[in-house]
Amino acid sequence: MAVAGGVLSVLTTALINYATADAKWWLLAGPCAAASIFWGVKNSGADGSQASSDPGCGSSAEGNDESCPQGGRASPMRSRAGAILQQGFWAAVVLTLILSIPLAILPAIRASTTPEALRVRIDPASYEASSSEWSLAGPVYETGSELLKNGFANEYVHGAGAGSIRYEVRIDRVVGSTAGLSAYLSSDSRQHRKGSQQSDATVIINGHELNVQRVSPKDGEGELHEWRFAVEKLRVGVNVIEFRVEARSELHNGLCVYGKALVKAEPDKWVTLEMLG
Repeated sequence: MAVAGGVLSVLTTALINYATADAKWWLLAGPCAAASIFWGVKNSGADGSQASSDPGCGSSAEGNDESCPQGGRASPMRSRAGAILQQGFWAAVVLTLILSIPLAILPAIRASTTPEALRVRIDPASYEASSSEWSLAGPVYETGSELLKNGFANEYVHGAGAGSIRYEVRIDRVVGSTAGLSAYLSSDSRQHRKGSQQSDATVIINGHELNVQRVSPKDGEGELHEWRFAVEKLRVGVNVIEFRVEARSELHNGLCVYGKALVKAEPDKWVTLEMLG
């Protein structure tokens, strides 16, 4: 019964841990199992010691006399049971320790592999001004109430003509085989005529150029653009991400990268780097 109680306490703690995803419940497993088993050992030992303390019973040949209490004749069995329970107690303690250590760190391992841990959000306003330049003007980060009057829903950084907007982001680990980058972009034009004033934009990751995508002049909110690439292009530590419009490209009418919302009704927009598996 003691061993069963200890095992039950461990299983109960496991269920609580699974339900709550909180590893601190495993700290209860050892004390619960130990208390349960020790209680059983103590009670069993108390019965045996009480019987064997009766003079003439269990301590000599006279202990087999019919005048001895029933408990006296059963004391050897109780002693064996006590020894088994003691072994069970120590086995349960060791098992609890062995299980509780890895299970206590499992939530941290799970957390490190969740999508949130493998996703990095980059504020468009955090661009490297010293290494970002454009042929006509910029880059400039636009914010304030004037944008709302002009129909913009989000702040943005922009450059005119050909050039690049560069970010540096630190990554603690690189996993999987495929990574992705996404951002809300438009060309640097306020004409709102779809098909005109477009730009051919690309992304460069640590010197590796990705495919060119055509960016439309959807001023005010931008359009979501996504790139997929081999995760080997990333590295642990500082990574350089560059949005570029080449002067030699067919269309080079600047670029806007959209960021924080100007009104509560609109969501913030980010440059998002993630490892997809």
